[in-house]
Amino acid sequence: MKRWIFGLGVGLVSGQAIAADLSVGVVPSTLKVRPTDAPTAASSASIKAARNEFEAFQIVLHAGAADVGQVSAKLAQPLQGAPGAIPAANVVLYAERYYDVGTASNDEGAPGLWPDPLVPDVDTFFGEKRNAFPMSITSGQTGVVWVDVLVPPDAAPGDYAGSIEIDVAGATQATVPVALHVGNFSLPSTSSLASAFGMGWNTPPLVHCGGAFPYCGGDADKSNAIRALYLRAALDDRFSISSTDFQPPFGGDQAPYEKYVLPLIQGTGPTRLAGARITSVDLDGAPAEYPTWIGYAKTNNFFDRLFAYPIDEPNANASAWQTFSQDADQLHADDPNAQIILTTAIQNAQSFSADGKIDIMCPVLDEMYGRADGTYPGDQRSKYDAWLAAKPSRKLWMYQSCDQHGCGSCGTPSPGPDYTGWPERVIDSTGVQDRAFEWWSFLEGTTGELYFETTYQLATAWDSNGQCDFSGSGDGTLFYPGKPSIVGGTDDIPIESIRMKLIREGMEDYEYLTQVAAKDPSKARQIALALFPTAYECNQSPSALESARDQLFAILDVAAPPASDGGATGDGGSDAGVDGGT
Repeated sequence: MKRWIFGLGVGLVSGQAIAADLSVGVVPSTLKVRPTDAPTAASSASIKAARNEFEAFQIVLHAGAADVGQVSAKLAQPLQGAPGAIPAANVVLYAERYYDVGTASNDEGAPGLWPDPLVPDVDTFFGEKRNAFPMSITSGQTGVVWVDVLVPPDAAPGDYAGSIEIDVAGATQATVPVALHVGNFSLPSTSSLASAFGMGWNTPPLVHCGGAFPYCGGDADKSNAIRALYLRAALDDRFSISSTDFQPPFGGDQAPYEKYVLPLIQGTGPTRLAGARITSVDLDGAPAEYPTWIGYAKTNNFFDRLFAYPIDEPNANASAWQTFSQDADQLHADDPNAQIILTTAIQNAQSFSADGKIDIMCPVLDEMYGRADGTYPGDQRSKYDAWLAAKPSRKLWMYQSCDQHGCGSCGTPSPGPDYTGWPERVIDSTGVQDRAFEWWSFLEGTTGELYFETTYQLATAWDSNGQCDFSGSGDGTLFYPGKPSIVGGTDDIPIESIRMKLIREGMEDYEYLTQVAAKDPSKARQIALALFPTAYECNQSPSALESARDQLFAILDVAAPPASDGGATGDGGSDAGVDGGT
C-alpha cells in the first residue's frame, strides 16, 4: 500500500498539477496544515480501518501564481470492491476553516491562522447543504479538505477503492484515488474508555438563540434540542459530554430530558455510531437533590454511570477538602454505591485523610507522570494500587488541564520546556499531541478521561483571538456555533473542530491498544512506549504515529479461522460490542 510522505516548508510534490494552477495532494489527519504551508503530499489516499471505525485524511490544495476560486470537492466514485460497498453517506467532506491565534500557547505553537473548525459540505444532523464549498484559495497559499470515512459495522473485510473529485468552476480538475483496507476486527460504538467532558448548561442555546431563559424565543424544546446536538456530536467523536441536562430531569423537566438526552444515555439516540451511549452522567445538583438523581438514574438504568462532582482541584485548600468530605458522606449515606469524583493526586487525598471517601480519583496527567525535576517525578501509577485494591468498585481516571501548555491568562505566553511535549487540547498544538492522551490512558491503566469544558468560549469561538485564556488558545472550547449566517443552511448545528476528530482518533487508538493487549499485553505496551517514551514526549511525527498504528492494525487484522461447531469468528474484536458501553 502507498505510504504517506511528510514534510513542511517545501513545495507540494507527488500531487497533481492541474490547469487552474492548483496542486492537489494528500496528507494524514494528524498533520495540521496552515494557509502558508505547502507540505509534501501523496498523490492518493491509502487508509485502513476496522469495522465500525472512522478514518480520516486531508486533501491539500495549493494555489500557484494566481488566486483560484470556485474550488469544490465531492465523492466521485463510492468506495467499493470485491467485498461490497461503503455507503456514499459514510464519506463526509469538510472544508477546513481557520482560527486566528493571537499569542502562541507555548514554544510549540505560534500566532496566526491555524486550521480547526470543520464546516461540512452536507451536515450529518439534518442532511443540509452548507457553505463549505466552493472555496477560494489565495495565490501561494493552501486550502484543505478534510475527508471522514465511516466503515459500517457489517462491512466485509478486504480492499475497497473510490475517488474524490476536485472541481474548479464546476469543471473536473483532478481526481484523488482513495484506497481503503477494512480489517478483520471491529470497534465498539461506545468507547471502552469512559469520558466526562463538561459543557455549560445553557451555553449552546444562549449562543445560538440568545434572549432570556429558556432562550430560543422562550421555546424550551428548541433549547433542549440544540443542546442535544452537541451531546450527539461528541458521541460520534467517541467521547461523552457528562453535563447532560439543560434542567435536571425532575420537577416537571423529565419530558425534554427523556426526549433528547435519555436516548443518548441508553444507546437509542440518532447517532452515526449505532448504539453509542454516554459513558458518564454528572449529577447536576446540591446534596439535597442526591436522592432524586439516584432514584431517577436507577429507574432509567444509568446509576452505574452517575457521579457527583461537587469540588474541583482542592489541592491544599482545607476548606475545599472539608466540603468534599461532607458531600461524600451525604452521598454515601443516600446510597453507599453512589460515586463521587475528585480531581486530585492520591498524595493530596491521603494528606487530608479523604482518600477513603473518593470513588473516582482523577489526577491531572502531570501528577500521574511528571518531569524528573517536578513535584511528581516519573511514573506515579503504582502509588494508586493499594487504594484501588481496597475497594473493587473504585476507579482511576486522568484529566488534561492547562498544566500541559501553561495556566496563565489570555495573551500570557508559557515559554520553556516544562510546557512542551505533553498531550494537549490547544489549537496551535500538533495533531499528534491532540491524539496522544488516550495512549497514556492505556499505558497508565486508567479507565476514564475527564476534561473540564467543551463550550467555554463558544460565543466568541469564531472571533480572532476569541478563544484565548489559560495562556493558550482553545483550551475548554472544542466546538464552534454553526449558525446558518456563518455556515449556511437553515438549521443551527454544532461545528466540530479538528481537535475533536483527533480525540476520536485517540479513542480509536485506545481500542486498538486494548484489543492487542488482550492478545499480547507486553507487545501493546512496547508499541505505545516506542511511540511515546514518556508523557512529555508526545510531540512525535505523524509518520511515527501511523507506523505504530500500523503495527497494532497488523496484529488485529488476522484471517478468520475455518468455521467450527464452536462458531468462532476469528475477529480481532467482537461484533457483539457494537453498542458497547462501560
